[in-house]
Amino acid sequence: MPASPEESFRSLYAATYPDVLAFARRRVGDHDGHDIAAEVYAGAWRRLGEVPVDDARPWLFAVARKVRLNTAGSQRRRGAVAVRIASQRMPASPARWTTSR
Repeated sequence: MPASPEESFRSLYAATYPDVLAFARRRVGDHDGHDIAAEVYAGAWRRLGEVPVDDARPWLFAVARKVRLNTAGSQRRRGAVAVRIASQRMPASPARWTTSR
């Protein structure tokens, strides 16, 4: 009898979580490593049918790498927006802050 999706995911998680967490923590530190691992397993659950059955670690590591790169890109973009906002001159009077319609 084939395992249910929940059982398959639980087995995958139990067998691979320590390795995925260690992979992520080596790259981004403890706190962010946990966040990346959580994203990896959320994605693995959504795409459970695509996860290789024989050895899922390379697939999971690739997902972790993509999550890390996406996170880094988001942080760079947020930083760039913060710099642009900080460099904007604020109007001298609050009356100028409102827009006329």
